[in-house]
Amino acid sequence: MNAIKILKNGDQIPNVQFYIKDGANFETFNSLENFKDKRILIVGAPGAFWSDYPSSMIPGYDYHFNKFVELGIQDIFVTTTNDGYVLNNWFRSLGIKNLKGLPDGNAEWAKSIGFCVDMTNEGFGHRSHRYVMILENCLIKKIFYEDFTHDPHTCFTETNPESILDFLEKNQNTWYQFSKTKENHGRV
Repeated sequence: MNAIKILKNGDQIPNVQFYIKDGANFETFNSLENFKDKRILIVGAPGAFWSDYPSSMIPGYDYHFNKFVELGIQDIFVTTTNDGYVLNNWFRSLGIKNLKGLPDGNAEWAKSIGFCVDMTNEGFGHRSHRYVMILENCLIKKIFYEDFTHDPHTCFTETNPESILDFLEKNQNTWYQFSKTKENHGRV
């Protein structure tokens, strides 16, 4: 883990550019600009196509997407420290239909939020730790992450989709008031 401060509940997310490529198309995606006035989840994972990667985690978010929408989440973004080509092909291989990818090939996002893990001793370079953020208008409403003593390849007890859904369902009437009106469920 690097020495950069880990963002916490209530913090504003950093201003980071993501570089999204698919075929001949290329675009930049600015975090503050694109997450403004939105209620979203960001799911951080170390990398795509890892053989010991829990195969159900990302497809689980896709499977439960409509339930997340019912609970007020407008979109779910998945970020890994891979480039856009890798992330897009990983989504295709998993049959992902509802999630959006945020390629963080240079680990700029992971570093800026304090969740960059140095895995150079394993030949993996710098990777994202596993986490889930609930964002509302660029502020972290709640962040979940795996214990840093666990293997980031395989551990996802805090960040699995069922745990996040359970949290949202149990806290609907307390700290996190989601509006259930149709106009607030528009996709990003």
